[in-house]
Amino acid sequence: KPNLISAFHGPNNGVHFNDPIGHSYEIAGFLNAFIAPGTQGQYARKTESSIAGWNYQLNNTGFPTMNFRGQRASPSDIWIIYDADDAGAGDPTRKNGDYPDTGDNHGTEGGNVVFCDGHAAFVKQNKYLESFFRGTDEYHPALIP
Repeated sequence: KPNLISAFHGPNNGVHFNDPIGHSYEIAGFLNAFIAPGTQGQYARKTESSIAGWNYQLNNTGFPTMNFRGQRASPSDIWIIYDADDAGAGDPTRKNGDYPDTGDNHGTEGGNVVFCDGHAAFVKQNKYLESFFRGTDEYHPALIP
């Protein structure tokens, strides 16, 4: 019988297997959870009906070339599970949350994402933010170089 706790929480969760955060994947169960730092958005639970009829809500002024507000979302774009990628407190190789940094599991190459239509893909760094915004419809802070 597989131990799902071990599969998702250790003992070896990538290059940071001793990370005190203790997980290697994140669940993206809501759309438009945050629209600014500390400001909750619609916080819509991802269900079959919500993702089938979702129009992007975020007015993405921080990354205006990736402002999809008003466009129809697709289950093939919406994230449900992705590689854990929290900024590492005091770790200069992990400056950005939800963006591939040198110290993350796959470095600056990118990260694994499972989408709501059931497919999975490795999203490269140069496509990561666009995929993040389409996949979560939520705020992302400016990148720290």
